[in-house]
Amino acid sequence: LKSGASGPLTIEILDANGDPVRRYASDDKVEPPDLQRLRTTPDWAPVRPSPSAAAGLHRFVWDLRYGLPEALASATGRSRGGSGLWAPPGRHAVRLSCDGKSVTRELLVVRDPRLPSSVTDADLVRQFEVARDVQAERVRVASALRQAESLRKEIAERRDGAKGAAASAVDALAKAIDRVAGKSASGAGEEFFGAAEAPATTLRQL
Repeated sequence: LKSGASGPLTIEILDANGDPVRRYASDDKVEPPDLQRLRTTPDWAPVRPSPSAAAGLHRFVWDLRYGLPEALASATGRSRGGSGLWAPPGRHAVRLSCDGKSVTRELLVVRDPRLPSSVTDADLVRQFEVARDVQAERVRVASALRQAESLRKEIAERRDGAKGAAASAVDALAKAIDRVAGKSASGAGEEFFGAAEAPATTLRQL
């Protein structure tokens, strides 16, 4: 940049269809890792810096991961996996935008040269497709768990004033939710996937 940007500067990674799969902005809030939830040493969970909007030449590194769906983000904006899926080999693009102007350049993701020759680009693309389907199911489960937790809170509020048949109906609904979603898990959502143990009944009837 010849001069500092007057507003936020953004860097977007686009897939082969031109759809954004990762976005960084100079005004992103940088949060340190939650040391209480780390299963590794802190140096394995580096803080991702935001791109600079100051004048001058800057370097920014994309970690080759797609963005994490919002439904899988924890309350702190981070998840057990940290980021989304690994980008598959193929054509991508990077778009830099600031002060109403944008510049896009082609970006080619290639396979790791350390992989054996028996692993082809097609294999890695298929792996990505399977991982994408699994992630979609995780989004579905996390959303359902949050809905179940929301229903539990509403049931608890209504149960205090319920009597007779109404109380029985509320209790029956609470038991039905437990049968489908398992017992209440604190902070239900993507945090649930990082728990040491998970109820065996979790969403088995969805």
